[in-house]
Amino acid sequence: WETPHTLLPDYLTVDKSGTTAITVTRPHPAMPEDVSQNSKMILWNLEDGSIRQEIDLDYVVGEVQFVPDSVDPIKAVTGWQDGVALWDMEAGVVSAVYGASSDTSQVAITPDSRYIFSVDADGQLIQWDFESGEVVMTQSIGVGSEVFEVEPTKMWIATGYNEKDIAIWNYD
Repeated sequence: WETPHTLLPDYLTVDKSGTTAITVTRPHPAMPEDVSQNSKMILWNLEDGSIRQEIDLDYVVGEVQFVPDSVDPIKAVTGWQDGVALWDMEAGVVSAVYGASSDTSQVAITPDSRYIFSVDADGQLIQWDFESGEVVMTQSIGVGSEVFEVEPTKMWIATGYNEKDIAIWNYD
């Protein structure tokens, strides 16, 4: 399957069943300025390569992650301008926004969907309550830090910081 030649894939995530994927694309930097092309978020059917939903974006979203066990509708979280966005992927709309102090590119969600983690441009690791959108915890981990992975059985999250270090956090 292909995205239009004017777009470059930025992020890709696949659901745990392996049948659905989401890509986030951005305009190709070599495109002439007179060609208008927005970023897109695309929901794919991996069984036949078809596009289930294509969402034009007039802003840049960060990393995308499926909400575990969301089926009808399929939900996803993304980094967002000044926070985290919860998407209804079937309808192609944002259903909730959790605000932060600066742009957010990195997100992760716990396997039980209790918490969302994000790192914003100011280097703040933020733990969000998924249902209420309330901030549970913030920790300064440095500009340029990233959320890598949520470990499902030990309640740990791994982050990268200082461009060379990895930290393991207990989030429960």
